[in-house]
Amino acid sequence: MGVTRARFNMLLLFALLAVLLSGCSRIQFVYNQLDWVIPIYLNSRMELSDTQSAYLKENVKSFLTWHCSTQLTEYASLIRDAAGNIQTGRIERAQIERYNQRIELFWARMIKQASPVISEVLSNASDAQIDELSSNFEKENREWLAKFREQTEEELRNDYYERMTTELERWFGPLNHVQQQAVAEWSYKFSPLGMEGQANRMRWQSRLRVLLERRKNQPFFTAAFDELVVNGENLRSSAYQKKLDNNREVTIELLYLVMNNTSEMQQQHQSKRAESIARDIDKLVCTADKPQMVH
Repeated sequence: MGVTRARFNMLLLFALLAVLLSGCSRIQFVYNQLDWVIPIYLNSRMELSDTQSAYLKENVKSFLTWHCSTQLTEYASLIRDAAGNIQTGRIERAQIERYNQRIELFWARMIKQASPVISEVLSNASDAQIDELSSNFEKENREWLAKFREQTEEELRNDYYERMTTELERWFGPLNHVQQQAVAEWSYKFSPLGMEGQANRMRWQSRLRVLLERRKNQPFFTAAFDELVVNGENLRSSAYQKKLDNNREVTIELLYLVMNNTSEMQQQHQSKRAESIARDIDKLVCTADKPQMVH
């Protein structure tokens, strides 16, 4: 489901928004394209019929109306609250943990809201479509494994370092020596998910295939699919969960160190960026009966 990358980024304070906006300054443009980007993404996994495409397009619009009318105000509030605390030059670890919990809650709400739409499409899929979906899963798994085998652990950790530095500098500007050292240490404490992560994805895919065999029993399939996507962590092995827990802890520790070693210039940089993004999100807030989606 592409969730691993999202959850990795969610460990950053503002990462839910980074995933949504891809670091793009044209927030309104990106957000307003999601009603056709999402169907295209799904169509790349399983070719949709005209009926399925029409259903999906209409329901993605409904999903985005729900999102902009009920969720965006909370996103803007979180950004402003965090930015204000960072601006003081002193933020407690417990505060960062609370922000992370709120971000995870935002993510869970989105998954819960989207689940019935996806299950409806899958429940009406043909055998040929399900075979295509399975084939694409297998292809992606092979491609992942080939790429994984090509990359050394040192290359992987350098990639972690560069990606985290890029994300942090988007918010704070150039990192100072203390912050750079903190990122370097984090990159070695962070546990690569590697084969455990891949095994978890394959367990999830395998469980989905089993459920899809009973997709014509719609009440059963809708409930079972919702359980799979909302509570997918139940499929995790203890080794995989241990790595996830470690990565959450070391990332929160990194954010604590970075945020408490900011210069006045960095504080001003993050304050301006946070307020700019919060204002852009404010413009996207809508009401359920009057969505403000402009194309």
